[in-house]
Amino acid sequence: MSDGNSIGNLITGLVEEMENLTLDAAVGTKRYKALAERLDKKRPATLKRTLEFLQDVREKEYKEVNRIWTLPTMTDEVWFNYLNLFPDTDFEETALLKKARKALKMRYVAFFKTTSKTKTNKLGKK
Repeated sequence: MSDGNSIGNLITGLVEEMENLTLDAAVGTKRYKALAERLDKKRPATLKRTLEFLQDVREKEYKEVNRIWTLPTMTDEVWFNYLNLFPDTDFEETALLKKARKALKMRYVAFFKTTSKTKTNKLGKK
């Protein structure tokens, strides 16, 4: 089952690559990290669906959050000040980041909801 192992490695790599900015978007830590756990116990179809989801998110919502986070004038220190010292101020960059983070979070919420429904349906059919 080397195909499953290679898909598992890709999933693990994507989860690790996107972890910080994704968790900063208020995606649940436990559920997020579970994407890359016990991969050897997951069905090939589940692995494929998870990989396709992560690749799509990486190219769309995550890419947008990362683009905003890495704007040339926005260092980690500047972001810290904007987000922690002036949380209620609507700087343009902050508004863009909040919007992008919300879109990222909503993609995960929808995926987790779909995944939960699939598990429930399979359990109900037994």
